[in-house]
Amino acid sequence: GDLPALAELVERVRGPAEQYGTSIQRAHFHYVASLSALRQGRYRASSEALAHADRSVFAARESKNPLETALALFHLGFVHAIGEDPAQAAVMLQVVAEEAFRLGDMPLLVRVEAYRSVALRRIESQGAEPAARRALELAERYGMPHYAAVGRANLGWCRLQAGVLEEAERYLAEALETWGKNLPVYPF
Repeated sequence: GDLPALAELVERVRGPAEQYGTSIQRAHFHYVASLSALRQGRYRASSEALAHADRSVFAARESKNPLETALALFHLGFVHAIGEDPAQAAVMLQVVAEEAFRLGDMPLLVRVEAYRSVALRRIESQGAEPAARRALELAERYGMPHYAAVGRANLGWCRLQAGVLEEAERYLAEALETWGKNLPVYPF
């Protein structure tokens, strides 16, 4: 999309959102501000993106709405997963996965499991491969091809680390094929 327009919009609504917004509106504002910072940095998690993600969680918790809180916590976990603290992300996203399941929000669960597998892969955890398989299985079950490709890419990395090059190549080629169908390319 139009990054300058998004940044301009964030600046234009910052004051009114902070001064007059409900807790849910403030949570959404800080989510969009965090996403804007991520997109401007080509998904390098900056301190600005992290600060807005933290503020989004704070505002969502104020709302006492469990789904809004889970969504904000997912985004904070995502920022940590692609940023400097994938270990914290793995723990946080496990909690969000349990909440998404409890709430019955399967699209959120798919997204959480996909990026939990990213966090586990980044910390080279033994849990990365099972998490990637779960992310792939859930994404396929619920028809979310982008997240299935995230699962495949992480499985490819896991198989590469295990020295199983043929499987790694197959998973990675499948991920690239899926992303080649006008879906966002996975930069992590």
